[in-house]
Amino acid sequence: MGTRVYLLGAGSSIGHSGGVFPSITSFFARAKEFDLYSDKEFNDLAVYIKQEMGHNIYVSRKEIDIEKVMTHIEIDLEKRASPKLLAIRQDLLELIQRVLIAAEERTTTRESEYDLLVSRLQEKDTII
Repeated sequence: MGTRVYLLGAGSSIGHSGGVFPSITSFFARAKEFDLYSDKEFNDLAVYIKQEMGHNIYVSRKEIDIEKVMTHIEIDLEKRASPKLLAIRQDLLELIQRVLIAAEERTTTRESEYDLLVSRLQEKDTII
């Protein structure tokens, strides 16, 4: 048998976790669902997102793309780096970390698509 190449997309973790891990647009909703912050925590981040993108992370029903938020912060940092903006980026990274840890803790150990993939891998296969 020849070499096979498997491409895993960003949504792979959602399927693997039975829908527990967030999509790129559900990080803030999942953080709220997991009760990972109060209405005052991450206030500078919340104000930044409200001012720059028009979304309220505490009550928004709209999906907020976490990659767009991070990109926006990085572009602003290139234009005008400041301690406050660096702290906002750190808050976003902290929130991402909390969501991923909480999702991992809520993921049940069960056979998943990853287990099936691993069982089918052969020596010359590649995963991207």
